[in-house]
Amino acid sequence: MAKSFKRSSLVGSAKRAGRTVVEAPGAAWTAVKGIQMTSPAVVALVGYAILVFIVLLPVDMYTYDDKTDTYIKQKYSFGYRLLVALLLLFPFLLSVYSVNCMMVGHCKLWSWVVALLTLLWAIVIVVTTFSSGSFSLDQMM
Repeated sequence: MAKSFKRSSLVGSAKRAGRTVVEAPGAAWTAVKGIQMTSPAVVALVGYAILVFIVLLPVDMYTYDDKTDTYIKQKYSFGYRLLVALLLLFPFLLSVYSVNCMMVGHCKLWSWVVALLTLLWAIVIVVTTFSSGSFSLDQMM
């Protein structure tokens, strides 16, 4: 609570000095292990925590077998669920960082990183699609 008061008093003193103050909506700060995060970033973090919890739940996984025309129960062990959760953790944290950066600003370098990763992702998908052998340009016509 002290941070919010201090922040609002700084904004008030800036306004009294005649300076223009632009505040982003939802820019209430929360300290998480020394990292300042905006409210939308905290909301995204909670949403991702719920998703990781859902991934870790022991549910049955079924796949359809064309040969026998039935559904077959697959093994979905805790180790596999944990691996999926750990693999999801990196993109989740990057997403929370992006949300925080959008609220705070000054993220020119981060926008270039996201843009280049998106381009790389698209190139990898194109190369994988054409090299898999199951796709040809004749299918498009």
